[in-house]
Amino acid sequence: MTFKQMALSPSIQRYGEFLLRHRILVVVLSVVICLAISSGALHLQTTPDNRVFFGSSNPDLKAFETLEAAYREGNDALIALAPTRGDVFTVETLATVRELTEALWAAPYVTRVDSIANFQHSQVSGDELIIDNLIPLDLALTEPAIADIRTVALTEPALGGLLISRDGHVTGIAVNFRLPEKSPEAIREIVAHLRELEKNIEARHLNINIYMTGNIMLMPAFDEASLDDLSTLIPAMFVAIVVVMVLLVRSFAGMAAVMLLASLSSMTAMGVAGWFGVVINAGSSSAPLIIMTMALAYGVHLVTKFLADFGSGWTKREAIINSVEFNLSPVSLTSVTSAIGFLSMNGSDAPPFHDLGTIVAVGVTTAFILSFTFVPAFLGIMRIAKPRRRVFGQRLTISLGSFVVSNRRWVFWTMSALIVLLATGISRIELNDDWVGYFDKRYEFRHDTEFILENLTGIDLLEYSVAAKGEQGIYEPSYLKMLDQFTTWLRQQPEVVNVQSLSDVMKRLNRDLNGGVETAYKLPQERELAAQYLLLYEMSLPRGLDLNDRVKIDRSGSRVSVMLRRDGANLPSKDLRPLAMRIDTWLARNGDTAQGAKGSSISLMFAYLSERNISAMLVSTAIALLLISAILVLALRSIKIGIASLVPNFVPAIMGFGLWGYLQGEVGVAVSVVAAMTFGIVVDDTIHFLSKYLQGRRELGKGPEEAILYSFRSVGTALLVTTMVLVAGFLVLATSGFKVSSSLGLLTAIVLALALVADFLFLPSLLLQFDRVAKDVAGDLDVLADATHSIELPGLTQRVLKYLDRIRDGHPLRGKPPGEGAIELWSNDYLSIAGHRSIVNAQSDLLRGNREKPFMSAALLANNPQQRSVETKLAAFLGVEDAVLCQSGWCANIDLLQTIADESTPIYLDIYVHASLWEGARMSKAPIHPFRHNQPDSLAAKAKRHGPGIVVVDAVYSANGSVCPMLEIVEVAEQYGCLLVVDESHSVGTYGEYGEGLVATLGLTDRVHYRTLSLSKAFATRAGLVAGPSRVMDFFRHEARSMLFSSAILPYEIAGLQATLEVIQTEGWRREKLWQRTVYLRRRLTELGYNVDESDSQVVALEAGPEYRSMQLRDALESAGIFGAVFCAPATPQNRSLIRLSINAALTDAQVERIIRVCADVRDAVELETWPSSMRRRKRHKPDRDEVFAT
Repeated sequence: MTFKQMALSPSIQRYGEFLLRHRILVVVLSVVICLAISSGALHLQTTPDNRVFFGSSNPDLKAFETLEAAYREGNDALIALAPTRGDVFTVETLATVRELTEALWAAPYVTRVDSIANFQHSQVSGDELIIDNLIPLDLALTEPAIADIRTVALTEPALGGLLISRDGHVTGIAVNFRLPEKSPEAIREIVAHLRELEKNIEARHLNINIYMTGNIMLMPAFDEASLDDLSTLIPAMFVAIVVVMVLLVRSFAGMAAVMLLASLSSMTAMGVAGWFGVVINAGSSSAPLIIMTMALAYGVHLVTKFLADFGSGWTKREAIINSVEFNLSPVSLTSVTSAIGFLSMNGSDAPPFHDLGTIVAVGVTTAFILSFTFVPAFLGIMRIAKPRRRVFGQRLTISLGSFVVSNRRWVFWTMSALIVLLATGISRIELNDDWVGYFDKRYEFRHDTEFILENLTGIDLLEYSVAAKGEQGIYEPSYLKMLDQFTTWLRQQPEVVNVQSLSDVMKRLNRDLNGGVETAYKLPQERELAAQYLLLYEMSLPRGLDLNDRVKIDRSGSRVSVMLRRDGANLPSKDLRPLAMRIDTWLARNGDTAQGAKGSSISLMFAYLSERNISAMLVSTAIALLLISAILVLALRSIKIGIASLVPNFVPAIMGFGLWGYLQGEVGVAVSVVAAMTFGIVVDDTIHFLSKYLQGRRELGKGPEEAILYSFRSVGTALLVTTMVLVAGFLVLATSGFKVSSSLGLLTAIVLALALVADFLFLPSLLLQFDRVAKDVAGDLDVLADATHSIELPGLTQRVLKYLDRIRDGHPLRGKPPGEGAIELWSNDYLSIAGHRSIVNAQSDLLRGNREKPFMSAALLANNPQQRSVETKLAAFLGVEDAVLCQSGWCANIDLLQTIADESTPIYLDIYVHASLWEGARMSKAPIHPFRHNQPDSLAAKAKRHGPGIVVVDAVYSANGSVCPMLEIVEVAEQYGCLLVVDESHSVGTYGEYGEGLVATLGLTDRVHYRTLSLSKAFATRAGLVAGPSRVMDFFRHEARSMLFSSAILPYEIAGLQATLEVIQTEGWRREKLWQRTVYLRRRLTELGYNVDESDSQVVALEAGPEYRSMQLRDALESAGIFGAVFCAPATPQNRSLIRLSINAALTDAQVERIIRVCADVRDAVELETWPSSMRRRKRHKPDRDEVFAT
């Protein structure tokens, strides 16, 4: 193989030569530059702040920050204490609560601590209002004291369902913190302090378990998820790379090149992120993994092509340079489209996805550059042994291509139906973000939070700032009344477990300042009285427990906090959003001054995140799709192919989301970016496939089917391997304990797998539909109009157009003419007696001496002595009573069935019998019941069902050379009272001691009722024969249609037949030689992998499958001087076309060896292993049959 033969682009050739000439320098520079850039990764920082998921313009974040500015920050922790036995109202537990409450005031950045210990319990002593901790520091925890504490704690609305469980078995401590701006270290310091307190308490109190949740504990969980992904998934990815590459590429050097490419690309991209000050968080921590996965795909394309060429005899240098040229255009396009897809993530409403998309886009670009610099140079340095085996999947993809081409319409409509079916699953999808469910159960945060949800309170919070009429407006009775109605309504909602409201404080103060009677548990009726109550209450509160977290400084509004839970679990965002809307509706109708109040909280922000993200992504995704589509149209230089290519690019996302709808039913924030992200990746497969398809069509002049197969051969393996690598990489990401990453990984893997299905099944079948329609049908119609003289014949038009479409890329039967030295195996002259001297002499003698001109109906010559003499000899030869000569084997078969059958006689036909027998059965108007080829059981089932009739078989089937299981067929026919007709065209002359045929050889002459022959096979002449009982034969002579309406065979032909019969009977060496050649050739072809197991005769069938396959085989054989007969539909079933090699006695040993050598040489070119017959043989593992009737 030379560069001239490869037809490389001169510029690519020069570039490749330069690269390999300076390969060490290129590798060193690549590594040094990448390491220098990757040093920026040392500046990378991570953040635990969960607010990074919300952009500065996010309205929910703005509302929450406004509420925090008016009251207090929403950075809190909830610490639950659960005794292992009994409830919390024990000396040990209450003392621990009191101790821990005091200790928490010393925590970093703490602003408030609330528990049942320091709950400000108010009571009246005489005229004095006493407000003190429910469990004062100096209180002795006696039984009476504990009983009083129990009563207050379990009846106080502000405590129940928040700081004490309804059954009293778990209690909680709420801690609020004010964090320095943008200080992730402050969060880590707080959490470390809380963990240390937890450790000390549990060490000293073994009967008490501590659980912690809240926003302060959530943020480090995000941080932990980021670090886990970086520290565990990347090593796991490396393991996956090693396993996948070893299994698929089977080359250490190839594996090393791809792994280094992935590592350098990922390191470089993370270095760039570090230099630009990007802060890594849970949403962007998967960037290295995605980059490695994408880089692997690029590397695999180059390495698999290199190994395929290197293993096919190319030099290493040629294989490397050809791989560069082969992949440069499609990988360039892929890089651009992938980068656009990832950059479109900047349209997301979640900033972490901005970072993720940009970092990956940088990594993808780096991977592209290194793929065409570092990888070829590295392969040039490495010592690489020539692959001994095909690259993984090569046989599979080629077989799949054949299957799709052969079954294009079935595949197209099946895939279309599957797409529609899966697409309906999209309607089942609900938007739902569960921020607790973001973390799997390996995280302590998830474990603790679920315990608190089940046993104490909810963790989803809605906060409302309910405005009053101006400053000091909260004292207005109308405002307090509205606030109390709002609080009461909230408590009636099934999702609400606790409500914190100023109205409760005012009612409690009114009760306590009116003698503590329960009837006074209501709102004060006068503004001044309410103001006095609240002032008195605030003056009595200790430092840190004031009302500034509940009311505004200017008293122009108050805060209502609503804690949510459902069935012992947090409230999913799909339920939180409708609840928030119900609350907004109530406020709009009843809120007076609070009509514009909107809920806000971390929970609500996450609840709307995926919804806002999808809305934001629609525009950026649309822009990305338009850009990518325009690039495809320009790159493919075809508007219609470019547009057609969009279908399989959209389909995977549609199918993937539909399947997700059936399997999961919910999508969150991560899943909302998958469509845009994967579109750029999905285009990869389409570009590679279409680029080779168009190359086949434009540059190589191939038809659509051939171009499809060329694509499968060229890039099918690479697409399979890269998809498996991509899917493996994203499945590694799917194992993340962080649901944002795992969902992203899993759905992306599903979409990419479905993309391969679409590109391997839907795209080829679509192209075959699309490219066919695009042909010049008008031109075909013009030709047809000329051929039919413009007569309107719709049926003919359709049939001719179908024929023209079938032969558009060449007619199966039209090969090249044989040249000098060719071996012709298409003749049925098995014994090689054509031109035999005695036969020629007999015919010439008759022609010279005979003056008769019997050009008349055969029926009129029924008693011609010469003809009757030959018929008698042929009958004796076959061992039957009588025989009748016909004009051809076609006439013999049609006339016999038309004569002996009628509308009431069932005819049972082996599906492989000669077409003339089918035609005769149809013309007889008899009911036809086909049975499976060579399967007596199938015949028996048909005969049992339909009754006595006529069984029709071939002794040797002309298309595939199979031999009829004659004895079993005879037994079935006798069992069900059927006549038996056997066509012995290919067995008479070749089977038996004297060539008397298979029926006589098996001793079944008396059990077979009728036999037919075409005498143009072993007899090498033009005639047919019907043999059977003399009485029926006489009837046949005068009633058969061809005997009446066709001229008789000529006297010289009869003379030739008589001479031929003598040669066949006397020259038995011809049969011996024929069978020696046949048995040896069949054995050798079997050893080469050809499936000739179904060919037990001198007819050797090489079944290639679809017509284009047989045309490939025909061209390959004819180029080497071997000429066989092409058999295709209607001579064979659809997609079971074949080349028939008719062995003859004249073949020399050298010719037989030449046939074997050529068949060995063309195996790979014709893709023997992908033939349907080869696959059947591998499944069957059928041993060679014994040599039969060779003597």
